[in-house]
Amino acid sequence: MKKIFNILFPIFDWLYILQTLEYSSGNFGRWIIKNLLKRDLQKKKSLIFTPKIIVILLLSLFMMLLNLSLAIAVFSLFFHPNTLIIAIQLLIFIQIFFIYVWASNYLLDPLNDLIKTYYVSKASTKLDHHQKLIVIGVTGSYGKTSTKEILHQILSTKYKVLKTPSSYNTAVGVANVVLKELKNDHEIFIVEMGAYKKGEIKKICELTKPHIGIITGLNEQHLDRFKTIENTLKAKTELIEALPSNSVIALNFDNSYLRYYYNQNLRNQKKLKVIPYAVNEQVSWKAENIKVKIVADEIITSFELKIGEKQLKVETKLLGKHNILNIMGALAIAKQLKINPTDFKNIVQKLEASEHRLQLVPTNNGIMVIDDAYSANPSGFEAALDFLSELNDKRKIIVTPGIVELGNKEFEIHNKLGEKMGNICDYAILIGKQSGNNRIRGLLAGIEKSKFNKENLFTVDSLKEAQEKITKIVKIGDVILFENDLPDQY
Repeated sequence: MKKIFNILFPIFDWLYILQTLEYSSGNFGRWIIKNLLKRDLQKKKSLIFTPKIIVILLLSLFMMLLNLSLAIAVFSLFFHPNTLIIAIQLLIFIQIFFIYVWASNYLLDPLNDLIKTYYVSKASTKLDHHQKLIVIGVTGSYGKTSTKEILHQILSTKYKVLKTPSSYNTAVGVANVVLKELKNDHEIFIVEMGAYKKGEIKKICELTKPHIGIITGLNEQHLDRFKTIENTLKAKTELIEALPSNSVIALNFDNSYLRYYYNQNLRNQKKLKVIPYAVNEQVSWKAENIKVKIVADEIITSFELKIGEKQLKVETKLLGKHNILNIMGALAIAKQLKINPTDFKNIVQKLEASEHRLQLVPTNNGIMVIDDAYSANPSGFEAALDFLSELNDKRKIIVTPGIVELGNKEFEIHNKLGEKMGNICDYAILIGKQSGNNRIRGLLAGIEKSKFNKENLFTVDSLKEAQEKITKIVKIGDVILFENDLPDQY
């Protein structure tokens, strides 16, 4: 019954998609064009009835009923209306209700902009009264949330620290955090800075006025929005441009784009103190001799932390070399804020993984499950595969739908990932139809070039089907990697 209702009356599905797309009229319109006949969405979350979504719903209903009344009035000029005819007209108008949702959202955009401006201005005033508050900006195509969480854990050992929640990485989101959560006794504010276009990080910086920055890396993530990697670089480095004189910026030097930017713009400047950190490149902040070992039900990664001429052996429960990089960036900033390096070993040992980011999920059945389902990107995907390759004595099963928002690089990147996947994994379960899907076609083409046993390759339509397939092939001692979980709009 519920399925039939959702097919006949998909109103709340459309509102949910609009909310998921952060009320972008353009993105909602493009989604509708691509999914015009899509009904009964399989949603991972629920529609949140915020004041904004309620206003959009009421305005949409008003416009639909107004148009329906006009249609009935015109129809009655030529024919005698009856209940059946009116019901059919109503059903037709409901099937095009997305037009009213789009129109309502578009009409409310100017008012929404005024409200956003008000909240940002109010938050800016509040921040101006926190003269001693140290603001740290964290951005990048990948790794920014994990680095923010790690930095928060480290700095909280000495300071009263506020951080932005996981999805609050826009100017308005940050403003809401400031207005609702910033207290007088907070000493440090860690701000994750996200962007889909140039100028968005600049707006966050104008609000927060950061004193310290970290850029975790750049890649093709969100390339369909930025169009070119050069635009991505310009957008992310707005954080550097916003920093005042004598500030500190930490850069992931394993990232070729950031090395290029440093050589072109920062090598000979004296305005900022630049701290390069790396796993592969030879820099003053470097992690070496990275080793993975399994102890009981835990996976421990050990490495040597090199700070100039000094070295320190540390261990962490965080998985993957990319998390070692995130730790390095966070420690580099922590030292600038007077966290004693002699405490690093104990602090790093206690770090907890961010949810759904290469997170080891506890089980009692002898099967190791690794959850890397949150917003995968090419670098993170490769890092997860590299980590699997360290587990030599285990059968490796990967479940993935691929990665979205890669623009015209989608097939090329998935082709490369597919080949690497095929050379490392024993089983692969791909989620998604092949028809018109460059993600799946790219992965399959890459796997074809590898040494992978094609009998162990499965393509399914949903995560539920993937889980059913897992139950048929998994054995005690296996490791299962869930790599990415697509947002509902995909």
